[in-house]
Amino acid sequence: MNTVTKKGWGTAPFWVDLVATITLCKAAFLLFFGAIGIAAESSVSSSWGGGMVALGVVFGVLGWILPRGSRIARLLLGLLAVASGIIAIVWAFNAPRSALIEALVMLGFAVVVIVLLFVPEGVKEYFRKT
Repeated sequence: MNTVTKKGWGTAPFWVDLVATITLCKAAFLLFFGAIGIAAESSVSSSWGGGMVALGVVFGVLGWILPRGSRIARLLLGLLAVASGIIAIVWAFNAPRSALIEALVMLGFAVVVIVLLFVPEGVKEYFRKT
C-alpha cells in the first residue's frame, strides 16, 4: 500500500515548526517596525520603513512555506541567517558597547536557526523527501 503524507504544519518535524514559528515572529516584528518607520517617515532623516515591510513580507512567506517542505525556503532562510550572523558580528565590533548584548542575541538566533535547519537528521530527511 502506498501512503502519501501531506507536508505542512503539524506534520513537519518539531524543529522545522520551531524555525517557522521564529521566522513568522520575526516577520511580524519587521512588519510592525516597518509600519512605525513609515508613520514616522516625515520626522526622520532616512526612510527605512519600506525596507522593513519588504523584509517582513519575505520572512512571512518563507516562514509559512517552510513546514510544507520547501527546499528553497530552507535555503533562503539559511542564507538570511548566515547574513544575519555576519551583520551581528560586524555590529558587535562597530556599535557602541551598549549594543553588544543585542548583537550577541542576534548572533545566537542566527546560529540556532542554522543549526535547526541543517543539523538534525529528521530535518534533513524531511527536506530530502519530495
